[in-house]
Amino acid sequence: MDTSEIILEHIRESVGLTKDNTEFDTELLNYINLSVVKINQNGVKLNIDKVDRETTWDELLDSSAEGYDSTGALPTFMALNVKLLFDPPPPSSVDFHVRTMDETLWRLKLAYEEEVIE
Repeated sequence: MDTSEIILEHIRESVGLTKDNTEFDTELLNYINLSVVKINQNGVKLNIDKVDRETTWDELLDSSAEGYDSTGALPTFMALNVKLLFDPPPPSSVDFHVRTMDETLWRLKLAYEEEVIE
């Protein structure tokens, strides 16, 4: 993943939209920012508190910051969280998505805590 990519465009594609389909941007941005709140509340300090239409992954979590997400867990968590809210999967696979999202957030939090301790 290109960390200079705009978050909204990445998330659009992750929920099955094309990069140029802006019809649902307001809704997607609300869900993206809800993800930011969840991540911050779990102890992973991000550089910004609100994502807008032009925010990149680099701006959200600076590679020089403690707790840098070198694993790509942050985009994965955000994509899963937004997908679950924006276009929920069939009921038979919701539990799988929730468990994957919870594990990804746990790994992100763990990686951040290890970086802070070192």
